[in-house]
Amino acid sequence: MNKNEKFVITINREVGSGGRTVGRKLAEKLSVKYFDKTLIESLTDKFGLSVDRMSK
Repeated sequence: MNKNEKFVITINREVGSGGRTVGRKLAEKLSVKYFDKTLIESLTDKFGLSVDRMSK
């Protein structure tokens, strides 16, 4: 994998399935940043932006 290329990995999960843990471990293994829904929601609240606006 080319470390200079930008990419996104999305994990769809059911509540209680451990998806958050899997995501964190995968990010650690790939040496990339980990972001979850909680972080995005807190930033949208803090800055008054929509999720669409934050993703641009």
